[in-house]
Amino acid sequence: MSERLTFKMEGPIFERGVPLHLVIGGLTELHHVVDKTYIVLHDKKRVSRADREQFQIISHKFSSSSFLTEFEILLTGVQLALPFISQYGPQNIWDYTKETFNFLKQIFTYSKAGQQATYNLHDDSTLIVNTGDTHHNYHAPVYQIGKLVLPVYQKYTALLDKGSIENISIGKKDDPEIQLTLQDKDLFESKSTIDETPLNVECDIFDFNKFKNSGKLMVSKDQPVKEGEYSFSLIGSQETQEYILSMLKPKVTINCLKEKFIDPLGETIIRRLHIIKVASGDALA
Repeated sequence: MSERLTFKMEGPIFERGVPLHLVIGGLTELHHVVDKTYIVLHDKKRVSRADREQFQIISHKFSSSSFLTEFEILLTGVQLALPFISQYGPQNIWDYTKETFNFLKQIFTYSKAGQQATYNLHDDSTLIVNTGDTHHNYHAPVYQIGKLVLPVYQKYTALLDKGSIENISIGKKDDPEIQLTLQDKDLFESKSTIDETPLNVECDIFDFNKFKNSGKLMVSKDQPVKEGEYSFSLIGSQETQEYILSMLKPKVTINCLKEKFIDPLGETIIRRLHIIKVASGDALA
């Protein structure tokens, strides 16, 4: 890349020096972000030793008070003669890295509002992201890159803390394309919600912990909840003996609330069932 980029961490913690464990961790995650983009674009499972000889991030100088380093993405050596390198060189890797960050920020912001984005792949090259009545176009690889780099951005936001590290930025020195501030602390956290409408569900309770008031059950076919195994917990103070005895019965009917988890990069799943009451067979008062 002809233009050098910057990686910067800012906050009061740097006023008394540079904490090496935080800086080393931040630089390691920077490498992971770029590496994940590289392996998706070049259809690899990992960066091999041979790849690393020609694909590197080079840092040129460090500054303190905040922590700032200039870096560039290098792709050199015999691989430059291969066709795919001309298509996905250092600038392309950086462009996809930026685009993936924007993609993740958009869909997680939408998820915070309790909505699930939907995706349509067009001609294997364009990803259309639908957020309500709004449609956004991205290059298709950003979805796969996003799934790989999401844990990295979650680690970055975990570092953000008032009075410590308050800003992390990557990109142009005066106008960084990737930026995370204290406002983004919880951006990439996916939280669950509990439905307000109870459901009657036929199931088989096969595990129960009377100390934790929780266990596991298997939902039967043709129920309001998809057939399969689920964790459950009890709501309020209930008689645990009823649940212990339920494990001796082939099926029971529970009255419960669904706890749903919205995964912005996947589908809405039921994380847990919260049981209000239980009855044997089909009888439920």
